[in-house]
Amino acid sequence: MSATAIEIETANNQPTPQSHPAPETVPSDVIDPDAEAHAEQAVFRDAGIGAAIGVLAFAPLYVALVSLALLNRGTPLVPPMLMAAGVGVLAGVFIGGWAGTLVGASKLEKFEREHRPKPAALQPEEQSRA
Repeated sequence: MSATAIEIETANNQPTPQSHPAPETVPSDVIDPDAEAHAEQAVFRDAGIGAAIGVLAFAPLYVALVSLALLNRGTPLVPPMLMAAGVGVLAGVFIGGWAGTLVGASKLEKFEREHRPKPAALQPEEQSRA
C-alpha cells in the first residue's frame, strides 16, 4: 500500500470491512455477587455431601468384597481389611465427589442461565450480514 493510499484511508476515516462493532451487552455488575457466591458454594457443598455419601457406601463394600475373597483362607484379616477400607474411602471420595459436583453444576448452570446478561440485539445492518 502506498503512502497516498494510507493518507486517503485515514482522511476518509471510514472503518475497514473487516472491523465490526462488538454487540452491546448489559454491564456485568448487574449480577448480585452474594447470589453468585451462594450458587458457587452450593457446588462445593454438594460435592462434599456426595463424597461423604460415597465414603459411607464404598468403604463397607470394599471391606465386604475383600472379606469374601479371604474367607476360609487362613490368612490374617486385619491388614487386608484396613487396606480395603482405605481403598473404599478413596473410591468413595472420588466417585461421590464427582456425582455431587454433577448435581451442583446443574444448579450453577440454572443460576447462570437466569442471571447472566444477554447480548443486545444485532443491528439491522449486522442481521443482513449474518
